[in-house]
Amino acid sequence: MSSRRRGSPNIRLLDARMRLTSPSGSGRPMSRQELAEAANAYLWERHQRRASLDGNYIGKLERGDHRWPQPIYREALRAVLGATADADIGFYVMRAHPHHTRDASLGVGGAPARVVRQEDQHPPRQTTADLVNALLTPAISGDAEPATADALTRLATRAWRLRQAAQYAALSQLLPSLLIQAETSKGSLSGTDEERAVRVLAHTYNAASSLLRRVGDEQLALVAADRAVRAASTLDDPVLVAAARYRLANVLLSGNRVDAAKTVALHAADLTSPSRSHTPRSVAVWGGLLLTAAVAAARAQAESQAWELMGEAKAGARILGTDHADIYAIFGPTNLAIHGVQVAVELGDGRDAVRRSHAVHVARLPASLRERRSQFLTDVAHGHVLTNNDAEAIAALLEAERVAPEEIRLSGQVRSMTETMLSRERTGAVPELRRLAATIGLTR
Repeated sequence: MSSRRRGSPNIRLLDARMRLTSPSGSGRPMSRQELAEAANAYLWERHQRRASLDGNYIGKLERGDHRWPQPIYREALRAVLGATADADIGFYVMRAHPHHTRDASLGVGGAPARVVRQEDQHPPRQTTADLVNALLTPAISGDAEPATADALTRLATRAWRLRQAAQYAALSQLLPSLLIQAETSKGSLSGTDEERAVRVLAHTYNAASSLLRRVGDEQLALVAADRAVRAASTLDDPVLVAAARYRLANVLLSGNRVDAAKTVALHAADLTSPSRSHTPRSVAVWGGLLLTAAVAAARAQAESQAWELMGEAKAGARILGTDHADIYAIFGPTNLAIHGVQVAVELGDGRDAVRRSHAVHVARLPASLRERRSQFLTDVAHGHVLTNNDAEAIAALLEAERVAPEEIRLSGQVRSMTETMLSRERTGAVPELRRLAATIGLTR
């Protein structure tokens, strides 16, 4: 097996192709093969040169296997896709990666980040390879069998449960086939069954976006989130659209695009404001969006706005009276309190984060929400790190790892905190720190 490192997917090329309509008249986006044929036709008409580009070659370009085709091929693809420069469609000269790179951010609490290997920056993505292929090949596969609306709904519900349980390996195995089945079935079903298939498609793209974000693939996570919004927008269902935009806002937030995340969240919240709709689901989606906006405001150090948004969300929690959890949203009094800890951490107030954590009754959450419980414990640990209480931080992280081991091993926040604690460790002071570091793949 080749050990050659693949580049990251060429999202610009993919998006440029997806913006063009198939010349077949099907109304679908142009396929890879159709793009290749159009480029071949251009080369013949312009240069009287016969070329044999095909869909397989375009696929290699979109996957990032090749970033710098020969000049005449780049010219043809620019012409067909309407690009004025190579960079517009993601073409550039690939340079060798350095053996080492310095983490651009400081560790938690301002401690300098250590030098880490390039391959340590994100966990391996082999587990999502099939999902990436399904996402980058949205055209309907002729071999895919349509599924019933009931079957699709059951699979989408299972994907949601796996995501909330932080069982990411199992989720990565389920999503590729579900994505293809949902895309196939929405065109073969009719009436309410077709509508149900579209809902499943939106939820599946949401789940895919969440998984891709978790493994550090922000670009593809944004693509999946955008497709969820587009699928949801084909139905007259503001709650579904708002739920899809919730995922988009959170992907933006994970990439530190805080202003965009807050804007998307607040605009989506308007769709499900209690003044417009008053079902438990709509209130839960509204409250979740306000919490995302509050975290974004806190990350931008807009303290007053962050707590003001938390206050608005508190009104939603009071309306519900209990914690709501379904495939659309997770929100209620407990989730509100958990986000209060997160907002305090984002504001750099470790003492307040720890204080607020004592008022969180995490046992009130459904036992299946392991990801949410683990994230709460991670934020509690973050509060302790900010106050230089490493022993308590490690205890919280070890408990988080017991609750959701895959979540902890994939968490950049945990990695950053562990690096900070290692940098100020007194040899042998907290033996569990070395075990935690080994668990998440950190060595010194």
